[in-house]
Amino acid sequence: GGGGGGGGRIDPRFRAQVNLAQSCWRSPILTSRINNEYASTIVPHTALMRQLDSVFTDNWRADDTLRWQYFGTAAGAYRLYPANANDAGCTPGAYDPRFRPWYAKALTVPKNVVVVVDKSGSMRGARMAHAIEAANTVLSTLGPDDFVNVIAFSDELHQPIDCYGAAANTESEATCVPNRIDDPQRCFQSGLARATPQNVARLRAYVDALKAGGGTDFVLPFTLAFDWIDTTRTAQRAAGAAARPNAIVFLTD
Repeated sequence: GGGGGGGGRIDPRFRAQVNLAQSCWRSPILTSRINNEYASTIVPHTALMRQLDSVFTDNWRADDTLRWQYFGTAAGAYRLYPANANDAGCTPGAYDPRFRPWYAKALTVPKNVVVVVDKSGSMRGARMAHAIEAANTVLSTLGPDDFVNVIAFSDELHQPIDCYGAAANTESEATCVPNRIDDPQRCFQSGLARATPQNVARLRAYVDALKAGGGTDFVLPFTLAFDWIDTTRTAQRAAGAAARPNAIVFLTD
């Protein structure tokens, strides 16, 4: 369901058509598998969240710099204030707050992540499509406090060749200048990138273009993934950063 409806007007603070009297809500797309979960968790949460409207409006009146306010639950129910008919959270469609960076960041600590995608011949068809979807789901939950990269493999390694923070580079790795961990000219082939929206968008574009083919060598990607994590941890310690979890997400058939 959704909300927002009448009372919408262009508000200069939000630069959008909003209804300051209420929030709008969304719940994740349902399947028969989760209908029972929905009935027992999401519906009660949605009813409870209606009471947030008074909190949202009080916050808005008390702070003239405050703009959008969000609330999400572990069951996937989501609320946005003020109601905005042009926002994905207020209109019908696929939206699950649990896969949004603002939600994931509130529940997790900064982390280092390497996504390893099998693109060998056995992954042709639906398997490759599912792996691409899963990799993009992982990438969509990351934020600028995280570090990430993607390795695709068959019987050889395949990696993004762009540089961080620069125009997309279709030439060789040599045109980039690997240096310290946050160097804007550092290459994706050099290690983990800070998961800024720009870097995540480039990694997602790389993942979307993957095609299955070739043999299978599991040693190559895992060797590189562990090397990247070790290098990143060393650089983070040298910079005085706190220790963080490290994860390798392996997508194969």
